Amino acid sequence: MARVAPPGDRATVNDVSEGLEVAIPARRNWFLILFLAFWLCGWFAGESSAIVQLAGDETRGDRAFLLFWLCGWTVGGVVVIAIWLWNVAGVERVTFTPSEIRVRRGVGGLGYSKEYDLAHASSLRVSPPVMNFLTPRSSMRFWGVGGGLMVFDYGSTTVRFGGGLDEPEARRIIDQVTARFPALRSVV
Repeated sequence: MARVAPPGDRATVNDVSEGLEVAIPARRNWFLILFLAFWLCGWFAGESSAIVQLAGDETRGDRAFLLFWLCGWTVGGVVVIAIWLWNVAGVERVTFTPSEIRVRRGVGGLGYSKEYDLAHASSLRVSPPVMNFLTPRSSMRFWGVGGGLMVFDYGSTTVRFGGGLDEPEARRIIDQVTARFPALRSVV
């Protein structure tokens, strides 16, 4: 019988000039990556066909509907491209400094950041998300976007991050962060 070696960590924790940075690559869902790539080929065919029709003279009274449809089709395609890119090359960077927690999700140089005042953050811990497909935030986790196992309380809300982590690795990261920033320790 072959012995299974334990997997290595996915995330990296580094000392940076500002404080401590945790880089967490997005979890690759190969089925989703392949499915969305195939879907995008069909989307591109529909998009280009609609543009050709709109530019031509043969469109009759349905020009307004085609323009409306093309706008919705384009928005849907952009969302799917963003989800595909995240699954292929997304990285979540969480930086802990003496004054703030910065959560940045992005692909390459593109992305968005949220900054939280460290004075209002507490109780950094592991908290598995509850799946509820009726809430937008929870349903986006299927697509590999949003959420995560690591949470902290921020005022009267809970902030989630670390979507590409498993529980043991998330606990090890929390131990490293709370050793450096004791105010974030969970009070249970």
